[in-house]
Order: sequence, then structure tokens, then C-alpha cells
Amino acid sequence: DELDNESDISNELSNLIDGSGKLVILDRMLSRLQEDNHRVLLFSQFTSMLDILEEYCDLKQYSYVRLDGQTNRVQRRLDVRRFNATGSSIFIFLISTRAGG
Repeated sequence: DELDNESDISNELSNLIDGSGKLVILDRMLSRLQEDNHRVLLFSQFTSMLDILEEYCDLKQYSYVRLDGQTNRVQRRLDVRRFNATGSSIFIFLISTRAGG
């Protein structure tokens, strides 16, 4: 059953990545950046794109936080501090350019 679940996740990830040429390139870039211990800020005007990137991060098991118009001020401050903390394990910060504040 565990193998079936891993296979389902792998298929879902492949379908998600292969559905967009830009996501294919982003996947390659993020893999390299993570290997080199970089951290990434990803900006989008569209929260629907952040939803897709969030699903992608979940499937790739990348640690991430998200800031958009629905993020309250307290959570926003906490996430920024966590991302900027020395030795932070958060790899990606997903940010809506319309988050305000």
C-alpha cells in the first residue's frame, strides 16, 4: 500500500511538472539551488499560481512558507523571522505581490 501511495505521488508530481514548460525549468532550478543550500523567494501576482506552487512544494517535500493577502500580520512576521533565521530549514518563501502591508 505504501508503494502504491509513493507511485501515486510520483505520478501526480510528474503530471504537475510536465503540464507547464516553466514548471519543468523551475523544477530543475530548485533542485540545483537546494543541492547548493540556497534558499528561494518565489513571487507571483496570482494566488492561484501560489496554490499550484504550494502543491508542488508539498509533493517535492520542500519546506516552505506562504505570504498572501490571507496571511495575518502576526503570522507574516513569524514566517519572515523563521525564514531569515540563521540555519533556517525553510527552503522556499512563496509570496504574492498583492499581499499588501
